[in-house]
Amino acid sequence: MIILLVLSMMAFAEEVPEVNSEPKPYQVTVFLTGAELRYHADLNLQKGKNLVKFTNLSAKLDPGSIIVDINKKSAVILSVFSGNNFLQPVPDNTKIRPIRDSIELVKDELALLRGRKDALTQEKELLSKNDAILGKDKGQPASETEKSADFFRKRITDINMELYKIGKQEVRWSQRLDLLSKQYNELNLRINPPSSEVSVLLLAGEGGSCGFDLKYRVADAGWTPKYDIRVEGVTKPVEMLYKANIFNNTGVDWVNVKLKLSTADPRMGAQYPKLDDWSFTGEQRTSEENANYSYQQSQIVQLKKDNANVEFKMVEVDELNAEFDIALPYTIPSDSKPYLVDVNNKMLDARYEYVSVPKMDKDAFLIAKVVGWTDLNLVSGNASIYFNGTYIGQSRINVREISDTLELSLGRDSKIAISRVKKSERNDRQIIGNYEKETFKYEITVKNNRESTLTLSISDQVPMDNDSRIDIHIAELSGGIYDKPSGQVTWKLTLQPGEVKTINFNFSVKYPKSMKPKKKKYRTISSPSF
Repeated sequence: MIILLVLSMMAFAEEVPEVNSEPKPYQVTVFLTGAELRYHADLNLQKGKNLVKFTNLSAKLDPGSIIVDINKKSAVILSVFSGNNFLQPVPDNTKIRPIRDSIELVKDELALLRGRKDALTQEKELLSKNDAILGKDKGQPASETEKSADFFRKRITDINMELYKIGKQEVRWSQRLDLLSKQYNELNLRINPPSSEVSVLLLAGEGGSCGFDLKYRVADAGWTPKYDIRVEGVTKPVEMLYKANIFNNTGVDWVNVKLKLSTADPRMGAQYPKLDDWSFTGEQRTSEENANYSYQQSQIVQLKKDNANVEFKMVEVDELNAEFDIALPYTIPSDSKPYLVDVNNKMLDARYEYVSVPKMDKDAFLIAKVVGWTDLNLVSGNASIYFNGTYIGQSRINVREISDTLELSLGRDSKIAISRVKKSERNDRQIIGNYEKETFKYEITVKNNRESTLTLSISDQVPMDNDSRIDIHIAELSGGIYDKPSGQVTWKLTLQPGEVKTINFNFSVKYPKSMKPKKKKYRTISSPSF
């Protein structure tokens, strides 16, 4: 049908007045993968048939996503079709120009070398002919013949050496030209791809101005969230700066456009969604998402090939699509580089407390427990943490957490001194018949060197009671809360300034002598191997 339409267009192209327009996008909706570009143009039409061509559009547009609307009631759109334009001249580009100049210099060097090579080759042929003529001249004295032979031999040797050097230089310059040409072609195809055209054939009942709204989708664009979490003190709320890195590789620069970020999937059709079983464990994808999962993976692979500077990964978002209108206009060039834009800023209520796991790390960590974050339509992503104006490090926001409280680690506090010491006695290990019994005794000491009261949560653990042959007995917890399924013990302490508190933590493990239980946990880390 498209071919027939194009042929019919060609048949009466001379009869239909043509109106060309080169609009610029004024609004872009950026999806996590992909974007939708919107254009507007006011054009004058003649009464009757008109062929309107919108040129210099993205060559990567999805033809199935093209939508054209007009605001002229007396005009009717007959057909809309698109195609690539390989003949439109491409403007010079600062990234390509140095490579093109280098190619011209290499070509000049090769031309000079080949000219020199040709001259030497002809000279060698001329000397060979003269040498043959000289050999036939029997009347020349022997001394002159010897001089002439020495001259010819030396000169031909010099020519051969020159030709050898030129040959090696020619190979090097040819290889250089080949690499530059490949780089130029690849870069030119990426930066200056052929543009697309959208043609609209319409019938106007009367002449005059007509407003056109054009939109289409492209795949080579996207955004990813970036968060800045700032805390000015344990009595202040948490400031969340929601930002986004946007990249554009559509072949069309977005200049001073209105941006909108969306978590929607641009490929989703008109079919209403269906509920699948919801389990608190395992994957949470719907049947439709499962069907699309392999396709998404293949798209990510293809995008990685097309965009060498952009990495893609699967992220999870809320089931309900969210959109963010960016207040200020932005310019995003088509160069695949990430450009940071501000989405919004929020002040969130938080509750602060210190936590410590002295078995693994003897420092205390300040934790902010933030509420109200589930209303922000966040996307899972990395967050930079700042406390009292100092960069603390990286954390991660995970939207899969169903809890309405988001925990953020704000770093170590050196003013809280914590020690964990194992107390040893002679009867720590006993043999009872076919069993062996070991007793573990620990003393945890905490001192608050701050000038204010603080709340501290301390965690430790005993082995999990998941083997009937093993008997675990807890002798002393000093008020700790024991979670039997996980083996975790937690203490909640409130310490006044300068106060010291001690926790005694004792338990015993009885197991068959034939067993070789893992009595201590280890961690792995790399080290040099000599």
